[in-house]
Amino acid sequence: MNNDTFLLMLFVYSAPVVSGLLSIAFLHLAGNRKQGSLDMELRKPLTAYFLTVAVNWTFAMLLLFAPAVVAGLNGLVYSLLLLVQVFLYHYLYILTADTGEKPFTFWHYILPVVIFVGLTFWAAQVPPEARMASIAVPAQSGDSGLYTCNLSLNDPSLAWYNAAVRSKPLVRTLYSLIYSILAVRRILRYRRRIVNFSADTENTSLGWLLFTIALAFPLFLTPVIVALASPYKALVTFLGAFPAIVIFIQLPVLCYYTVTHRYVLLMQTDATDTDSGTEITAGKIERQQLEEFMTSSKPYLKADLKITDLAGPLKTNRNYLSSFINTTYGMNFSQFINGYRLRELDALRADGKYIRLDNLELIHKAGFGSYHAYYRAKKQQDKLKLLPLDE
Repeated sequence: MNNDTFLLMLFVYSAPVVSGLLSIAFLHLAGNRKQGSLDMELRKPLTAYFLTVAVNWTFAMLLLFAPAVVAGLNGLVYSLLLLVQVFLYHYLYILTADTGEKPFTFWHYILPVVIFVGLTFWAAQVPPEARMASIAVPAQSGDSGLYTCNLSLNDPSLAWYNAAVRSKPLVRTLYSLIYSILAVRRILRYRRRIVNFSADTENTSLGWLLFTIALAFPLFLTPVIVALASPYKALVTFLGAFPAIVIFIQLPVLCYYTVTHRYVLLMQTDATDTDSGTEITAGKIERQQLEEFMTSSKPYLKADLKITDLAGPLKTNRNYLSSFINTTYGMNFSQFINGYRLRELDALRADGKYIRLDNLELIHKAGFGSYHAYYRAKKQQDKLKLLPLDE
């Protein structure tokens, strides 16, 4: 490997390390300390995810100039590559968990721990040359290619060790695929439930999380392709840089949307049913009481309105209020709030005071977060002619 390629790879591989460490700092320095215990609990696996990504890419850099160090830590490297998926899924599990659902099971961590202990013990029994061969780095000095090895492993035990370590790309790919499928299933279930608790589904439906998963999807096959393309050093160099760039983008996205609270935690207890943590019991309400509150206070004008914003003033909890709206009005919370917003928009358009405002300004003034949110509400509720932006 020439010096220019070496420096380029070193620079690219350092990007996820910097991104991970900065994301950890931002997550804990910019976060709202007044958030509930579940919000703070959510940050633990996300912090572990950021840190594990940073450590993994540190090992990738070490592979360039200190391969013996990486070879001696094969068990740790292998297990951390799997733990990345577990930490991210743990974060997503808390984010999408519903009331009454079982907590995240730590059985997910068993396989990475077993691999770490097993390979670490096994590595101590094999010579350094065999450990170097297992990561496809030449044991001798000289530039014979980063991904080639001329060592012949005649001892069956060494061959088995070599095969175990080299199974890393395939196992990592399968692990990533399995956990991505589990993650998408949970997000889709969450999206079906969130309409009962948030009137701002455009920002709280976890579209940003689906984006990060889709962004990382091409990475699943990268380890396998790298292994198959090992004779072609230029291609391997490019394939090694591509995941680094994707991860560099993914980590700040996860951090930003977590810090800005672009989600609604479904798993809340009645004792901490409001965002402020105020104790609220399931007090009964009447239809007239709810409608008077909606008319006088106009909470629907708040674009990011959540059901907890109504539950507190009405002295009830969100689960009872959600059920009350479902049974009384035959609609979910999002539809209920958007109905008031649509009527507010009609009133604003009929009011001469707002004649100078264009339609987009009126849409925002009525409580919709965007034209797209208005479009969906209008189409869903009454299928009337849409309001043109340039009218």
